[in-house]
Amino acid sequence: PTAELSIPNSWWKEIKLAIDLTFRPEGNAFSILARNQGISFIDGKTYARWQAIEQLYIYTGIRVDENSCGY
Repeated sequence: PTAELSIPNSWWKEIKLAIDLTFRPEGNAFSILARNQGISFIDGKTYARWQAIEQLYIYTGIRVDENSCGY
């Protein structure tokens, strides 16, 4: 981990799940560092898909399978 992210090195061993809401399929410094530390990671593309599925359900009552969304 580097200081450029303003995350103290001591925190990395405590983190179990990292979520980054930026939509960057190629990754960024945060996602790379989290994955290198062996931390489960949810990226912005995954989060946006989950949000779209839930919003469709809230507004229309239609529930879709996440695996059928073409991502």
